[in-house]
Parts: sequence; structure tokens; C-alpha cells
Amino acid sequence: MRAGRFAGKAALILDTHEALSRDGAGGAFALDGWIRQLGEYLHGHGVLMVLAGSDRLRWPADWDERDSQGRAVWLEQRALHGLSEPDAREFLNRSQQQEVPHALQDAVLKVTNEVMDACSPSRHHCYLLALCAEAIANTRAGTDEYPPARMFSAIPPGEAAAAPLVELFLTSLPSQAMVGWLQELALTPRFDQDYALALDADRRFLNGRTGWQWLRNLSLVSKRAGGMLELHPLLREALAGLVPPERAMPVHTWAAEYWRLRGGSGGFPLPMAFSSSPSGRGLG
Repeated sequence: MRAGRFAGKAALILDTHEALSRDGAGGAFALDGWIRQLGEYLHGHGVLMVLAGSDRLRWPADWDERDSQGRAVWLEQRALHGLSEPDAREFLNRSQQQEVPHALQDAVLKVTNEVMDACSPSRHHCYLLALCAEAIANTRAGTDEYPPARMFSAIPPGEAAAAPLVELFLTSLPSQAMVGWLQELALTPRFDQDYALALDADRRFLNGRTGWQWLRNLSLVSKRAGGMLELHPLLREALAGLVPPERAMPVHTWAAEYWRLRGGSGGFPLPMAFSSSPSGRGLG
């Protein structure tokens, strides 16, 4: 909502809006109707509502109403930029628990930079940085050496880097069994240890508890209440998009039966929980 109308008034701030849901078809729209009703009420009483989240809101078109001067009446959405160069370097070094070779740092910062204007300070997308950091860590775990900087040199910078970096991340994993497990876990918005290990065993990936410990420590995973984990939404959509329908359907069938026997649906209606259709949105 337009801040100018609410100068000197109260503000209500709601964080992590996307935690309401992680379905690939519409974000949290199906579960945030009460927030839209609250926004209308607060708007009429001079209170500014501020939502923070990783995904762009996909609310009905009437929320995009503009006044005669072209200003937003109900809803104004702004994207926050990524990390500064010093913060991005610190993130990369902390992720490896030691200083990363400078040539490799420079290559990563180049590919993760969202700002194309060479005269402006660089801003580095956290999701892209995390993909790079995980690929580096996996390479080090497998070879005991840092990968060469040229590993990133052929990748275009900014948003175009997302798909190549996902591919690089998957290539860096120790086995195809780990790749397959991640892809099929991406078919549901969240999961816990029991679900992940049951899927792992049923689909014969056999990553076991060692694989689960690795997954829990992945920087692209968020921990939620009740022992649930969520893959980063952009990674989840990218991975789910790599699973063809003929492979996804048996997983959907197995998962529906798993939750039925367990006595629930993981907190989600089954049609929403097991969708393999990516939303197609860009980096958020």
C-alpha cells in the first residue's frame, strides 16, 4: 500500500509470507485470503500493512489499481537487491569455512551479479551465491581441492545464470542417486526425515541417513516447524521441472498412499502438495 497516505500512522509488518505455502502453481494465494481481507480493513483505518517474502504476490488484478497520478492505491511491490560485494565475499568464505581463492571468488561474483551497469555497485543474488557455494563445497568434498575459476566463466551473469548453476550444482553431487532423490523430493513443497527416507528406500536411491544429514545441512534448505524441511522455492521448481510426467506420476501415487497410511497429507491438500508444474517466475 502507498506509504505516503499513512505518514504518522501505525504499520503492521508480516514476514516470510511464502511460508504459508510452497505450491508451484500459485504461491501462497490459496491460503492468504485472510491477509487480503486484513489489508482491506487496515487500509480503511489508515494502517500500513507491510509484507516481506521471497516471492512476488499474485493477487487479483484489482489490487493493482492506480490513481489519477499513476500511484498505487492498494498494493505496491518492490524487489530488494542482493548482497553487496563485501557481503557476498564474506558469505562465500564462511560457506567454505576458510578464505576461497581470489580468482574463484571473482568468478563467482561475476556470475551472481544482478547489476549489468558496470558503473553501478554490484549486487549478488543470494540464491545464485548459494548454488555456487554448494557446487564448490561438493567439489572440495570429492577432490579435496577447489574447482578452477573457469568452471563459472562460461555461465552468463544475473538471472540467466540460474539454470546453468542448477545444472552445475547437480553435476557436483557425489552420485546420480543423490540427484534423483533431490528431484523427487522437489515434487512436494515440504518433507520430514521419515518421508525423505521412505522415498529414498522405496525408489531405491539408498542415500540413507548419511544423505539425510547432508540434506539437512544444505544452505538451499530451510527448516520449518515440526521437523519439516523446504527446498528453496526456485531450486524446487527447477528440480521438479526436470522430472518428466511419466516419472513424476508414480512418485505422486506413492506419496498419496504414504500420507494416507501415515494419517495425513503433510499439512497440505494432496493436489497442491504433489504438483510438478513449475510456476515459471523469475528470480525473486
